[in-house]
Amino acid sequence: MHPDTLWELTYAEFQRMAAGYHRRQATDWKRTRWLAAQVFNARRTTEDDPIIQPTDLGLWLPGDPKQDESLVLELSDEEYAAELARLDALD
Repeated sequence: MHPDTLWELTYAEFQRMAAGYHRRQATDWKRTRWLAAQVFNARRTTEDDPIIQPTDLGLWLPGDPKQDESLVLELSDEEYAAELARLDALD
């Protein structure tokens, strides 16, 4: 925005423009998160592989429901290495 345009705005106009900007940013991130979930789900190799929802990716955005802390998966270093090895074997 050009500085002259900025200084001609009222505070209410500026607030509405800022709210619109943040809404567009959140919408873009939701689209990106949805696309990442679709790519992840497309790489499933068996029916036993979980289907994930976009909110399962851990990218929390404004407007999302509160995260249930009991659903957070904590992996040990050995479990993490085993999961990376399993994913490498898929390539």
